[in-house]
Amino acid sequence: MDLKISNLGVVKEAKIDLNRKFYVFVGYNNSGKTQIAQLLWAIFNDDTTQGFKKAHRFKELEDKNEVEITAQLLRKITNRFASFITKKILPETYNVEKNHFLIKNAKIKFKYHYNEFFSKKQENEVNLYKDGEKELLLFNLEKKANEGILKLSKKIKDFKTLQDKGAPVELVDKLNNHDLLLEFILRILFFAYHEPFYLPASRLFYPIFYQYVNRVEKEKREEMSRRLFSMKGTRDENLNNLFSFRSPYTKPMG
Repeated sequence: MDLKISNLGVVKEAKIDLNRKFYVFVGYNNSGKTQIAQLLWAIFNDDTTQGFKKAHRFKELEDKNEVEITAQLLRKITNRFASFITKKILPETYNVEKNHFLIKNAKIKFKYHYNEFFSKKQENEVNLYKDGEKELLLFNLEKKANEGILKLSKKIKDFKTLQDKGAPVELVDKLNNHDLLLEFILRILFFAYHEPFYLPASRLFYPIFYQYVNRVEKEKREEMSRRLFSMKGTRDENLNNLFSFRSPYTKPMG
């Protein structure tokens, strides 16, 4: 799969092969290396996958134990995923507003060849663990090589059994066919099994970064004190605005 990028900060046009598991960016200062690295981190981050599942539904995956994945369905999923990242994830990742010049005209697109998906083999198990040991096999997801069929096998017949085993309610709520299948597809598409890790290569990064964070936090505390001392008859409904600070630096990566 290729990632196509346009108008992301100083990066006017770029294409990256997402079939790699290791990326190194080399270039001059302010040439977009960090922006691209953060974008890849966001794409591969499990939080992005979970957020996408909550925000999007695909009728093709609803209440299905077996589903045929067509080129049309893959295109539909990847297009929505690209739009979700552009509109929702990029502002959070870069810690800017949606109309900020950095991302205002940004566009990303995933170019995917169906044969890549068709040829892959993948199998996942969803288990219930207790005290570190597997208690119960809940579901099994399977895709055979050179086959476009995804199979979801339920090993548990009803949720009461799950609750009897001590499964939390929030886990039970998440174990629906649609979300399991969608996450399975995304993991096949984007190699999301490895945790993304971002490491700046400059040896100066660490002392500079921590000095920067300390300065930002100091300024934030000073601003908080200034607001508190300037309060006169502040009404309760204004307290939320008083204590609403947005982090002025980008989301930590690791």
